[in-house]
Amino acid sequence: MKLAKDFKLTQNFMINEFLHSDDKSEISVEDYINIHRLCLKLQELRNIVGGITINSGYRSDEYNKKIGGSTDSYHTYGLAADIKFSFASWTIETLLPVLNYLGFTNAGFYMRKNKFVWIHLDIGKPWGNKYGWQPYNEGLPYKIYEV
Repeated sequence: MKLAKDFKLTQNFMINEFLHSDDKSEISVEDYINIHRLCLKLQELRNIVGGITINSGYRSDEYNKKIGGSTDSYHTYGLAADIKFSFASWTIETLLPVLNYLGFTNAGFYMRKNKFVWIHLDIGKPWGNKYGWQPYNEGLPYKIYEV
């Protein structure tokens, strides 16, 4: 499915924010629906934290392989995004309940010297203990990475 770059997904997100300019493949209808579902949750988060920048959203299998992404990446189904926002007043402890409440199913916190660099959020199946993820309050699995 080809969509105009300025196609609006929600009040504040456009489709081009979820697509990489080097990835020329078309999006399936199912992946578009997933991107839209993810975007609705990201819009809710944006309403709470302010502006959000999408570092990485949807990736075709070919593009994901080219950049060394995980072979089972939720990005390839439109279910994941790596984001940045003004982290100044947020900690993992204050973000986890918000992310859990909004219905994200996995959260990866990429940190440098105890400061956020970016956050991976997805709405795929919860990883549970797979890859060393740990549950927050018997809910949202999360993992902290040092980069």
